[in-house]
Amino acid sequence: NAKIAMEMISVELGQGKSRDRMELWFARAMSLNTNYAEACHKKLLYLEPKWHGSAEDMLAFARECAATETWGGEVLLMPLRAHDSLAGYAKRDGNTNYWKNPRIWPEIQASLDRFFSVNPDAVGWRHNYAWYAYHCEKWDEFSKQLTHFNRTNYAYFGGQDSFERMPVDSWIKDTGGCGAGRGA
Repeated sequence: NAKIAMEMISVELGQGKSRDRMELWFARAMSLNTNYAEACHKKLLYLEPKWHGSAEDMLAFARECAATETWGGEVLLMPLRAHDSLAGYAKRDGNTNYWKNPRIWPEIQASLDRFFSVNPDAVGWRHNYAWYAYHCEKWDEFSKQLTHFNRTNYAYFGGQDSFERMPVDSWIKDTGGCGAGRGA
């Protein structure tokens, strides 16, 4: 059962006996479900600096997930999860410019582009793409992603007022993306 194997990663997180044990349970989970993003999330958590790993461990694993030919689905998006977590550590340490690091955007973009090449109908993830582009100050990509929305989920961007202050082409703001009218 892939869920049992995935839950055992959490058990090993708490026990902290060895990374080899975590890797054993992770391998079992992924052999039973090659698209098991939740197992990958658990491994990323295990690899966080506050537990049993480091930023380098997290990023190496996230890159492996994004580059794999074996796994699929949201597993390909693990670089996003890793960077979200590392941005939290940076913010806690007083660094509010994490997303402006020029090494981060290419990794985020490559992960999302690969995800959409395999999952072209996963339009719900376009909000995420726009969010990351915004925070990495990639304005052209931010505007481009908004054209893929059926409707703009303003809550995702902190509300309509917050969205309206973003540097978006005015026609996109006026139509809510894709010419479909303002979203709710």
